[in-house]
Amino acid sequence: MSLVRDIIKVSVANILSLLAAVITGFIVPAFLSIEQYAYLKTYTLILSFAGILHFGFIDGIYLKYGGKYFKDLDLRILKLEKTFFILFQFLFAIIIMVIGIIINEPLIIAVAAAILPYNLLSFYQLFYQAIGQFNIYTKIRLTLPFIILVFNIFLIYLLKTQNYIYYISAEIAAYSILVIYIEYSQYSKIKKLTIASNIMLLSENFRIGFMILLGNLSLILFTMLGRWIVKLWMTDADFAYYSFASSIMQILTLVISSIAMTFYPYLSRVYQERDITQLKIQLILISTFLSSCYFVFNFAVIQFIPKYETSLKILAILFISLPAYTVVNALYINLYKIRKDGRRYIMVILINLIVACILSGAAYLIRKDIISISVATVLSYYFWMYYSSRDFEGLKPTIKEIFFITAYLVIYILGVLFSSPFLGIGFFLAFYSLLSLIYKHEITQLISKLRLLVAK
Repeated sequence: MSLVRDIIKVSVANILSLLAAVITGFIVPAFLSIEQYAYLKTYTLILSFAGILHFGFIDGIYLKYGGKYFKDLDLRILKLEKTFFILFQFLFAIIIMVIGIIINEPLIIAVAAAILPYNLLSFYQLFYQAIGQFNIYTKIRLTLPFIILVFNIFLIYLLKTQNYIYYISAEIAAYSILVIYIEYSQYSKIKKLTIASNIMLLSENFRIGFMILLGNLSLILFTMLGRWIVKLWMTDADFAYYSFASSIMQILTLVISSIAMTFYPYLSRVYQERDITQLKIQLILISTFLSSCYFVFNFAVIQFIPKYETSLKILAILFISLPAYTVVNALYINLYKIRKDGRRYIMVILINLIVACILSGAAYLIRKDIISISVATVLSYYFWMYYSSRDFEGLKPTIKEIFFITAYLVIYILGVLFSSPFLGIGFFLAFYSLLSLIYKHEITQLISKLRLLVAK
């Protein structure tokens, strides 16, 4: 029941943060020119690699504390690890800032300013996720998008500025405000503690986390591959359209990623074949149902920001990857980490990255358009979903699962072809409801757990 409780707790937080993210995701591109929006998303693309600058340190902490309880931790060691991490990231920020100033590149300077608060926020999220303290985690997930939303509303409706630098500054300020708040709220717990003196512990975090870092770097390359291809070899307009579709897609994956984070401490404590088989089915059911959100976004784009209507074809294709994305990120990656099988984790990601490069490269050479890149991205995720299933007992695809996903794809694609999003979503939900009856037992179990939780 604790797993369901944590998922609901995180989901409620994400429904609220989702609303803020949706508003931001629509008002910013609606107000900015396509060129300025492309610059803003270029910053986001570069910042996604800032996480590698900890060289696996926080990944080591994530693995080290996974499944443990806060009351059992040595806070002196935790204070040492956090203090070291702050100094470590501050040094990198200064170096990159100097480089940005020398070459006079505003985007590099902005990334340098974001490194410390961005990575420190990641430190907090991974730590509290690992020990299962989702109260603090949900505060982070709730607060950040709302701060960014408030700043963006101020920039758009009061300052009326279209300069992308201001919007980047707003994000950096949001990270910084949240980090300062967390530091202040947690300070009383460790302020009187003496920092432990143990260099070996710090090096151990690097050692056990470095393999995961390499895997995460490959994972970032995998997820960002389509955007990089469009950024490097297509027009700024193409990049803006593709980035907008990807941003909308990320709104849904935000919820999925949060569910994935609740699974890690649970799976660390309870790792049984029957449990993970059931989790996989539930994740497939959740993610396929979430595909219906495409029709909502379709209507919103047409009504409010028609200049991004070109992005709808990309978005419709990317949404097809939701089941595969969910299973890979919420289940497979967590299981690799739980088994502490870093070598296999890296090997799997590298193989899938190579496959993604081949598919995306072929798509670009054959068609040279953003639609083909989107199709290649979807195929890459499904390849990974079924490739990794061989590594875990109980997760190999069954005939029932293959039939369900195939039928879902047919229903979804037919729904997308309707000229009206209202007819499309009606068609999709009607036939999806009938299709989901093949997992009636699993759905009944999930509903009964939710009812028990609500009754408590």
